[in-house]
Amino acid sequence: MSDTSSFHAVLDRIEEEVGIFSIEPTGKIEIPVEYLPSEIEEGCRLFIQVAIDAEGTQYLEEESGKAIEEVEESTEAYEYMDDVA
Repeated sequence: MSDTSSFHAVLDRIEEEVGIFSIEPTGKIEIPVEYLPSEIEEGCRLFIQVAIDAEGTQYLEEESGKAIEEVEESTEAYEYMDDVA
């Protein structure tokens, strides 16, 4: 992962297992509590970094391509069966 972006966020509150954060200077982000530090509490300020996972993205693209091919193949087989019948 090479190119990253970072920002600060302050926890406003937790609602239904989701942390609601204010992003400085403006904005909002929601993060499930399972991804947050266990000691977090209202008013905590987080430093958050975001990066593109190039390998993960490539894997997902390959898997979705395989799924599309499978659907196309099954559709072609179904159309062939209609033509034969």
